[in-house]
Amino acid sequence: MANFQAQRPQPARPAPVLGKPQRLRADAPPAPFRIHEEFIEQGVAAAEFQAVSNGENQVTHRRAIRVDQPDAAVRRFGEQTVDGQARAILVVARRIPRVQLLHEFEQARNAGRRQRQECYSQVSMIREMARPIPRVLWIALPLAGLLYFFRLDAVGMLGPDEPRYASIAREMARSGDWVTPRLWGSPWFEKPPLLYWMSAVAFRLGLGPDLAPRLPVALMTAAFLAFYWWILNREFGRRPASLATFILGTCAGWFVFSQTGTPDLPLTATFSAAMLLALPWVARRDTRFLPLASALLGLAVLAKSLPPLALAAPLALRWRWWRDLLRWRVIAPFVVVAVPWHVLCYLRNGRAFIDTLFVEHQFGRFTSPALMHTQHWWFYLPVLAGLLLPWPPLVVLLARRAAYRDVRRLFLLLWVLFGLLLFTLSVNKLPGYVLPLAPALAALMALMLDEAHRARPWLIACALALVVFPAAAPILPEAVANGLLRAPRPSFDWKWLFPAAVAAGVWILEGRGKRLAATALVAVGAGVGMIYLKTAAAPGLNRVASARVLWREIADRSGEVCVDNIDRRWRYGLNYYSFTPLPECSEQARPLRVVQTGSAPPHVE
Repeated sequence: MANFQAQRPQPARPAPVLGKPQRLRADAPPAPFRIHEEFIEQGVAAAEFQAVSNGENQVTHRRAIRVDQPDAAVRRFGEQTVDGQARAILVVARRIPRVQLLHEFEQARNAGRRQRQECYSQVSMIREMARPIPRVLWIALPLAGLLYFFRLDAVGMLGPDEPRYASIAREMARSGDWVTPRLWGSPWFEKPPLLYWMSAVAFRLGLGPDLAPRLPVALMTAAFLAFYWWILNREFGRRPASLATFILGTCAGWFVFSQTGTPDLPLTATFSAAMLLALPWVARRDTRFLPLASALLGLAVLAKSLPPLALAAPLALRWRWWRDLLRWRVIAPFVVVAVPWHVLCYLRNGRAFIDTLFVEHQFGRFTSPALMHTQHWWFYLPVLAGLLLPWPPLVVLLARRAAYRDVRRLFLLLWVLFGLLLFTLSVNKLPGYVLPLAPALAALMALMLDEAHRARPWLIACALALVVFPAAAPILPEAVANGLLRAPRPSFDWKWLFPAAVAAGVWILEGRGKRLAATALVAVGAGVGMIYLKTAAAPGLNRVASARVLWREIADRSGEVCVDNIDRRWRYGLNYYSFTPLPECSEQARPLRVVQTGSAPPHVE
């Protein structure tokens, strides 16, 4: 070994235990070496040492030593003042190898590692508490508070469904029967009980007739958005998570369904949370969150029965890992959450429960036009665009094919496309059916927006789309009562110029590279627009779409009033506010009659 000769540099690769010495590349990263003492005595450069095994050390009775850093050049940038200006220069330094007995080095390394672990375990909670609150939360929290909870009861119960579900929940709270849903004394199996349980708890807490059915849904909306930001931050990073939360939280459809006591948003929140918790499994086969995802999927079944199970089909993207989904720790939470109520309700009500819930309102909605909600195959394309307002221009960014190499993004895309195909094939179509697709679509739009090189045109288009909210305020009551096509055209108002100011702000912020701030500005504009829309349209909606005003007019004389063949939308609302259904005039004539002429609101004669 005294005649040690350096060889020509070769590509870095694992060196054999025995053999001729190799010279490492000058740019090779530092690595520990096991060498002989005589190598050091000869003063050979550390980069020329060859690793040998402990076995050879024992044979030659040499003690293994460690060269901490090879003798290689270290290059870094520094500053030097030239003519009064700071210029970058390249500083080249030589590392001096530090030799240490291997066992002493390992002891010191292990002691330092144990000390760091103890330190981290003691201060990790303090660090989490001391972490500064992201600035985006100073915008998101007040915006969510105003958007979802401001004047939640400004409008009375709308349509036939909301007062009907509220009546069932109120009866459940009054009777204490948490198994069989009842509408005016008769079993009602159209929907599972999750929404009824939520509203019944609110009634038990003493909330009013307009707040009790809606506040639990609004709370679930805000809670889901917090979870949504957390899981996306965990998987994709803080900025995409913030962008997605702004987009989803200020979608028109998300806002509308957060203000109504219907099962669409509870289904969306529970199902979407289950699917998002499956992202670590889809990406890395991390099964830690699968039991919780299974329990949330059980809650989604309690919200709308079988549709969430069908919508979960994109999990088959990882069909090779199907055994993970069939383990008892994954199956058991779903069974514990979803099965007991179905069994108890069947035992109490028999075959009628199965026929109504599953045959008529699950398979029947998909295959039969008997429920009279048939629409054209393209129905969901404009509906989805309306639900996403003001963010539909960002859908253009989804066309970048290379972005779906990440299996998590492909999973989100399949979530959207399969759900859209499933609901398109269904005979009966309603706008709320596609709401469970919104979280995945918002996440995809946020990811593409975060990576886009030129996002200014699309964000400006989103800002200009805010004109929909001030333009819709005067015509919304008529559109709800008679349909959008029959509503009058709005006339120009100065408030229509508000989106132009938002677009100018987006232009400036995006030009300065502040994309998150530009998106937050559009989100704030959408929140302001929706709050204005709710405030401006509330009186008209109460007059033409809610029975609350009519009930307040006849409440003092309800014993003298009968109902003469009015539309079911008004009938359900009037029965809800009257608590005891008013009789039909054909069955029990009374001095005062509630009558309806055409599509006009009912009035008293």
